[in-house]
Amino acid sequence: MNDFRVEQGPENLYGQELTDYIAQSIKDEEVFHYFGFEYLHRLNIVSLQNQLITLRESIAAGTHNRDQDPDRLKRLLSDYTNAIRNYNYVRQGQRISAYETETRKMRLKSMFPSMVLRQRKTRPFESHYYYLQDGNSDSKVEFFRDFLRRHLPRRWTYNKEERQHRLQEYQQGKVPLQISKRVDKTVRLGVSLLAVASLVTPMCIMILNPSMTKSLITSSLFMVAFAVGISFGMKTSNSETLVATATYSAVLVVFVGTNSGSSSATS
Repeated sequence: MNDFRVEQGPENLYGQELTDYIAQSIKDEEVFHYFGFEYLHRLNIVSLQNQLITLRESIAAGTHNRDQDPDRLKRLLSDYTNAIRNYNYVRQGQRISAYETETRKMRLKSMFPSMVLRQRKTRPFESHYYYLQDGNSDSKVEFFRDFLRRHLPRRWTYNKEERQHRLQEYQQGKVPLQISKRVDKTVRLGVSLLAVASLVTPMCIMILNPSMTKSLITSSLFMVAFAVGISFGMKTSNSETLVATATYSAVLVVFVGTNSGSSSATS
C-alpha cells in the first residue's frame, strides 16, 4: 500500500503559522503591539530628503526638465511629509518594557520558525515594540493618581468595566489603563488632608516657643515645600500654580504677623 503524504510549501506553512499566532495572540495579549521599524523609517526619510536635495540643485542650476516629470516635485514633497508624519506617529506610542518586549519576541520566534530560518541577514523580530493605544486609557494622569493605580491592590485600582474588558491583565496584576473611582476618591481625600496638614503643621511649630526668626524660617520652608509639591505632584497650569502658592503664602504671612503681634503684646 502506497503512503501518500502532502508536503506543505513555504507559503502554506507561513499561512498556518500566521493564523496560529493570531489565535494565540488574541488569547494571551489583550493589548496588541506593533514594531517601530526605526531603521526603515529613517532610511525612507533620508532617501526622500536626498532626492529633494538633488532636485533642488538641478532646479537652481537650470538643468531640471519640468516637462519630463511635472509632478515629481509635488510627489516627493508629499512623500517626504507623509514619511515624517508616519514616523512621528509611530514614536508617539507607548513603549513596551524590556521584559515584556523579550517575552513577546520569544513568542514570535517560536510561532514563526520559518521566518527565523529564512531571514539570514537580519534578526526578523528585533525592533522597538509599542503598544496600540487604547481609546479608553487615561494617558495624562498626575503623579498621585498614577502612583496609587500602580501600587494599590488591583481589586482597588480596577473599575468594574475595565476588569471585565481586561480580565487577563487584571489576573496577571498589570497596571490598569483607567483611574477607578476608588483611586480618584482616595487621592481627593489624601490631597485634602495634606492641605490641612500643610497649614496646621507650620502653625503648631510657630506657636511653640514663638520667635520672629523661627516663624520666618518655618514659613519660608513650608512655602518652598508647598510650591515644589504642587508643581511636581499635580497637573496645574502656570497661573494655577502661581495663584495656589501665593494664596498659601498669604495665609502663612498673615499668621506670622498675627503671631508676632501677640508675642510682642505678651512680652
